[in-house]
Amino acid sequence: MKTLKAIVLPLLCVTSAQYTSSQSNHVNGFSGIPLWPFDGQVRPEYASHAVFRDIQTGDLIVSYLPMSISVDQSSMSDRKTFRIILPNRSRPRLGVSVRLLSDGYYEYRYSISNLGNNVAPITSWALELSSREETEVTEPVPWQHEEHTSIPGAEKGYSILRGFHDVMWSMPKASPEAAEPSGIASNSRPVIFVVKSKNSPGFTVARFKSGEVMRQSQEKLPETVEAEVKKWTDDAHSSRWIWVIGPKYPPSIPKIERINEIQTDIAILHGYQLLDSESPFVKEAQSTLG
Repeated sequence: MKTLKAIVLPLLCVTSAQYTSSQSNHVNGFSGIPLWPFDGQVRPEYASHAVFRDIQTGDLIVSYLPMSISVDQSSMSDRKTFRIILPNRSRPRLGVSVRLLSDGYYEYRYSISNLGNNVAPITSWALELSSREETEVTEPVPWQHEEHTSIPGAEKGYSILRGFHDVMWSMPKASPEAAEPSGIASNSRPVIFVVKSKNSPGFTVARFKSGEVMRQSQEKLPETVEAEVKKWTDDAHSSRWIWVIGPKYPPSIPKIERINEIQTDIAILHGYQLLDSESPFVKEAQSTLG
């Protein structure tokens, strides 16, 4: 991706240059889930499955057998079936500019818009962090933010594990009676969010949602079915996410460690087919890294 070139080389050299990036987005993979048949009839080879994906809408279809009925003795009329709507129907577009300030902080400015016609508004988004120390966050009114750490008591820790720390912005509802907050509508003006941090730039992930997971049935599910539903409706699968530049490396992290990590991240991006290993950007970055 040519747009990344202006970021990574200054990133590797930790310079004070200002640069921007804009990336496309995608939904996390559903490679382990069978597709819902167009005729709504579950084939015998998939009779033991409980969660399917509707390829036309991106929704999940839950179709399961009561515990009292065995797969061998079942028919389609025995199955209980309902739909789950995932909040991944926006089309976020994210740009970032980064500059090193005179006080030693990096300023990350994120410009977020929602492209396409008839797409759902972006009502919340999260930026994964390696550390929450010496980090300041601001947002436009009426957006609000919360900071999270996956392990209580580790708020001051540093970790490159996915989802260890994050900051999440959300748009509150216009009124208690409103179904969903207005958010960032399709083809609206970009909204700017700012993060200041002592941590220098690296690759991280931004996640976007359009509302919440909506189950069209509140019936209590068998434990095994509920576990499968939770697996496919977790944050990773119910969000749209983008690889982006963000605050990652505290000043205490040696430069050689940062370089090694960036090389690994380039390989990951290539593995996800988000980066072309033959692009001039990657070749120049790898040459710079040695």
